[in-house]
Amino acid sequence: MFSDSFNETIVSVQNDSHTLWDETSNLRNQTETSIRELRTKSLELSEELKVYNDAFDAALISVKNDSQTLSYEISSLRNETDTSMQELKTVLSELFEEFKRNMTAYGTNQTDNQGGGSGSGSGGHCYNSTTKGCVDQCDSMCDGDYQSCETCNGYVTCANRKLHPRDCPNRFLVWDDQTKTCESVSSTC
Repeated sequence: MFSDSFNETIVSVQNDSHTLWDETSNLRNQTETSIRELRTKSLELSEELKVYNDAFDAALISVKNDSQTLSYEISSLRNETDTSMQELKTVLSELFEEFKRNMTAYGTNQTDNQGGGSGSGSGGHCYNSTTKGCVDQCDSMCDGDYQSCETCNGYVTCANRKLHPRDCPNRFLVWDDQTKTCESVSSTC
């Protein structure tokens, strides 16, 4: 009896051992499967990360290239602007010098006309003013600029007894015969 009981115990332990062995084997298989799945997933994630990293590097290079291009274009525009400003200064300086020469010649002409009573090429006595306040012919007028009888937005220039109609620089100005210039408000027209 003892032997039967012992044999039964041994058989039971053997059965339990086989069951444990099977369960351990199953767990080992499940663990190995999980590890393989994790490795596969890790490789997939690594590939995705590489794609994103490559895309980021390409974007970074593109931004750097665009930045360099913009920097070059800004530098080029700055140089063009500096050149244009220098050219504009030169033109304005030349215009100002011409204006000064014209104003000096105009002042000399006005002084000569008012002092001597005869204009350039007039061939005799001439007048610097009119009784009616405007000029519509230059037969007896000294060389110079006068109030036009035709318009307030301009004046006439008498030169060698010939009448030359002139417009003010823009339509908002009117001739003032006192100042001999186009003004925003005139005391003579």
